[in-house]
Amino acid sequence: MPQIVKTGDASSPLIIFAHGAGAGMYSDFMEEVSAKLVELNLQVLRFEFDYMTKIRESGRKRPPERLPKLIEQFEQVIQDADKKPSLLVGKSMGGRLATMVGRTHNMQSAVLGYPFHAIGRTIQDDRIAHLKSDGASVTIFQGSLDNMGAKEEVSGLSGELINVDIHWLEAANHDLKPRATTNRSQSDYLSWACQEIAKLAFKEQ
Repeated sequence: MPQIVKTGDASSPLIIFAHGAGAGMYSDFMEEVSAKLVELNLQVLRFEFDYMTKIRESGRKRPPERLPKLIEQFEQVIQDADKKPSLLVGKSMGGRLATMVGRTHNMQSAVLGYPFHAIGRTIQDDRIAHLKSDGASVTIFQGSLDNMGAKEEVSGLSGELINVDIHWLEAANHDLKPRATTNRSQSDYLSWACQEIAKLAFKEQ
């Protein structure tokens, strides 16, 4: 059973927030985004996939479990939640899973840095196949210089992705951290993305 942490008022709309492949629910990124969402009057349920809990407890690296197992754990968190979430959110791998689970169960989702392909590869069809069929809305916040899906690569998918809204963040990487030349910070971009996520969550109420 995945480990979970809840923050925010229990009467607020619920966000389920999944981590990426390389860092768990206690990473600085996950902590900062969760805090910003709580400040926007949302309740955030963060959870940790079983493989990441084993990494944290043993100190030894290991790869993520296979996709069906990760999806099963995500679905278990939703099933065990006190109420239906207003939005499924994830960072990178967690975001990909949020969109897959969301499309299966007709629940809207949002992604902070979608992994359109592994580093050093081109767009991978198996990572976007579910986004080419109609289903619940998907909102993606993507750095224009993301090494797992830059704007010049992903823009070529225009018209193929259905009910998918991509917000491009200027000169930002996979962690939504921009180059210094933008005169903006990662925190600025995360604040804006969280405001948009809050709008989606409250719209669902």
